[in-house]
Amino acid sequence: MTAFEITEIGDPVLLKQAAPVEDPTSPEITDLIAGMNATLDKAGGLGLAAPQVDRSLRLFLMESRPTASFPGAEVIPRQAVINPEILMQSESVEIGWEGCLSIPAIRARISRPTRIRARWVTCDHRTIEKELSGLAARVFLHEYDHLDGTLIFDRVKDTSDIYSISEFEKRSAQS
Repeated sequence: MTAFEITEIGDPVLLKQAAPVEDPTSPEITDLIAGMNATLDKAGGLGLAAPQVDRSLRLFLMESRPTASFPGAEVIPRQAVINPEILMQSESVEIGWEGCLSIPAIRARISRPTRIRARWVTCDHRTIEKELSGLAARVFLHEYDHLDGTLIFDRVKDTSDIYSISEFEKRSAQS
């Protein structure tokens, strides 16, 4: 499957409320997921939402693994999350760095709940309900935001929490 072009900030699809997926098992959704997997493989990152490939549907890919910013992150293999719902968010929050494939070369410090409980459907039409914490919760919430037309800039509390990738890397190397 060929990778899709990633939709970047400024494209109106990124600001729209995405529509529910009617049939998670349809060939169109299967092809979309395959193309999104190829796109994420090519681009790197831990998640990709359908609006980021110009499809306004409530679907995203996510995974969790240790990274430089989250060395103790839980390993969760990549999976398709269809028609997700957030059932619970913890009151405890954590500020962490996030990047976005639709906003290349930018990192921002974002406050997110440390734990969530979510429900979604898989591409074989099974319902999953799971508690996620740490990086996995952050990735889920970031991609979920895309389905509601919310970007990381909408979550930033202070513009001093937005860095170019080169400044972020320089500061990370110093800490």
